[in-house]
This record gives sequence, C-alpha cells and structure tokens, in this order.
Amino acid sequence: MVEAGLLPGLMLAVVSVAGGATLVESSAQTQTQPEPTDSGNIDMTDAQEVARAGSFNVTENGTRYTVDPDRLRLGCSGRDCIPSIDEPEFESAPSADGWLRDSDLVMGLEVDGETRAYPLRILRRHEIVNDRVGGEPVAVTYCPLCRSGLAYSRRVGNRTLEFGVSGRLLNANLVMYDRQTDTFWSQVQGDAVVGPLVPESLELVSSSITEWGRWNQAHPGTRVLSRSSGQGGQHSYTTDPYGGYDDSERVGFGVDEVDDRLSSKELVYGVAVGSESKAYTEDSVEENDLIEDEVGEVPIAVVEDQVSGGVTVLLRELNGTEVDLSIRNNTLVSDNGSWNSGRRSGLS
Repeated sequence: MVEAGLLPGLMLAVVSVAGGATLVESSAQTQTQPEPTDSGNIDMTDAQEVARAGSFNVTENGTRYTVDPDRLRLGCSGRDCIPSIDEPEFESAPSADGWLRDSDLVMGLEVDGETRAYPLRILRRHEIVNDRVGGEPVAVTYCPLCRSGLAYSRRVGNRTLEFGVSGRLLNANLVMYDRQTDTFWSQVQGDAVVGPLVPESLELVSSSITEWGRWNQAHPGTRVLSRSSGQGGQHSYTTDPYGGYDDSERVGFGVDEVDDRLSSKELVYGVAVGSESKAYTEDSVEENDLIEDEVGEVPIAVVEDQVSGGVTVLLRELNGTEVDLSIRNNTLVSDNGSWNSGRRSGLS
C-alpha cells in the first residue's frame, strides 16, 4: 500500500468572494509590520507569515504580537463570555439518535482509533471543547461567524494548554486565549497573535464536518458529545443563536474588506501552503470525486469520502515524484499503488 501525506491546513470556512468561479486563488507577502489584509477568512495573512518566520513585534509594555492588539475587536463582554466545554461528557450513537437528525452537522475526529462526533448545534453555543481523544489533548474549535471548524493539539512545547473564548474577534473570526499564559490565538490560523507564546503555532488535528448520518455510518462505534456537557440545559441546543446572520448577506464584526467574487456566505474548503492559498467551493467538491491541483507549486488532491462525507487534502508526492491519482470503485489508485479504502479520509 502506498502512503500519502495529509496536507495540514484544511478547513471549512466562509470566504467573502463571489461569481461563477469554483476556484479562488490568493497570496500574501511577509512583512515585519502586519497590515490589514483582505477579509477572506481562509487566506494566509501577513501576521501568520511573520509568525512562521519566527519574528514578532513588542509593545511598549513588553507584550509580543504579530497582530496589532488594536485590531482585536470586542465581540462580547470579555474572557469566557461564551463558555467553553472543559469537562465534556459523551454518549453512544444509538442514544444520540434520539435527538440528532441524520442531516444535522457534526465535527468528527478520529485519533489513534478513537472516534468522536461534536454536533454543531452544541459547538455553536460554546465554540471550544477541551478534550482528550486517543490519548491526545485536543481543542475542538468552531467559529459560528465564519463557520470554520478546526481541531488542534493542545500541546505546545512542554505545556498542555486549556483554551477559552477571549471575547475578541480578528476579521470576524474567533480569537481564543489559553488559560495557562493568557496568550491570544487565531482560531482559523492556529497561531499565537498576542502574548507570551508568540510566535508559536498549534498543530492541526485532522477533522471533518459532515452530516451525522454519514459520520455514524462510517464510524458506528463513535461517541457523541452530550448535551449535558454544556450550561443552560438541553433545550438551549434546539434553537440557533446565529440563524439570522447565516441567512443574510451581511458580513460584520470588524471585517477589514469584503471580496465580491462569491456570495458572502459561500462555504468553501480552504487550503494554505506557505504564503499561497486556494478555496474550493462546496459544489465543486461535491461535483468532482477527485480534484488534482497545485497550491504554491505543491501538488495536491482534494477528495470527498463518499461514506462519511468528510473532505481530505493529500500531498500528491511520493519520494519527491508527483503522483497522478484516479478513483476506481471508490478506491484511490495510481501507477504506484492504491489505497483500499471506502473511507478515503482514512488516508490521513
């Protein structure tokens, strides 16, 4: 069996671009002093490039930053204004079937053979779940304004961090903080942007946003985040606090600039490689079993798992040689070998 490397940086997010194109390309240049950039939430920003280069700025009082602290806008009253889930409880899939519909969206994780599903109707109320899956401390994060769901390892150096909602936003995206050092972190980038841990970055953990019925079919032994984990009672998860925002074309909460190449709430899969990034619309992924492309001259493949509905981005390189892929009988194949997986996201 041939191995393929999972490309870090896959995320489901909203980008403010519109038109008939199914592919959007953008890039950013490294600068010592970060300047406001386009509002596309998947794009690499100057701040992220500065962090990757290991450089940062320092305020007069000695605070490290890659994003000017004045750019972090107050979205709610302050730290923990939206309560994270720090002691999550789980239930079996048959038990969750009593309140989860097959069409309900969940964020699914599989770490070292352990699978868990986090319903978005819960994540939208809490935004962060501090958990441990397959022995790995993880932060399952979701920004309702961007609809971006990402999971990260909570290990940074020799520390295991616990994350909370800072109450601040960067380009309408959730800014997290860790309770150990009070560093602010960009949710969609996974970078420390203000505080002692700048310029550290969080390690991405592979995750999928998909329908509960499809995730359950692909992972019949999965555990499901219980409604009893949060505050406010189970009834609080029957309504959507952001329903009006999702249905409108309005993009607010401190977005620097709006790009009109797609409708403002178009869902895309964003892939970032170095300073290059591309966005693939949800329709383009659903209409094509396999998309072979390059991002920053790096060959990639975008594939959707036909069972679980999860989307995976793979590096199309083997021993330094570009690999051409195809799909036969729900299996990824190439001249170099094949992956005998109906769950293509299992290639991770």
